[in-house]
Amino acid sequence: MSNRDDLDELSIGAFSDFFRFSGEVSRIKGPKSFTSIDIHPTSHLLISSCTDAVPRLYDPKNRDGAMVKQSFIGHQTGWVTSVKWNPVDANQFVSVSTDKTAKMWDVRPSAVRPAKYRFTSE
Repeated sequence: MSNRDDLDELSIGAFSDFFRFSGEVSRIKGPKSFTSIDIHPTSHLLISSCTDAVPRLYDPKNRDGAMVKQSFIGHQTGWVTSVKWNPVDANQFVSVSTDKTAKMWDVRPSAVRPAKYRFTSE
């Protein structure tokens, strides 16, 4: 049984602009349509990508109305198509964009700028 089994089932509509946890535990509305989400297995923080260039970190358990904990500015153009938590470092995630870059981000406030990797199609 994985840690993710402890969470309520997540219902996501393809390219919908919101998703909800079954049982309406929490609702998160994005600024644009979601393209990818990943839930951290221990902290249950959620990272998302949308049809813009900004990955976002959410805290679904936050009840003060400010679920977006942090926005990560750095992709130049296009969409962020995918986000994924780093399985080795619990403070890092990677984002991939249509600007042909992948960036490794650190969610700690004092973290340095992301590492940038550029891909070329052959």
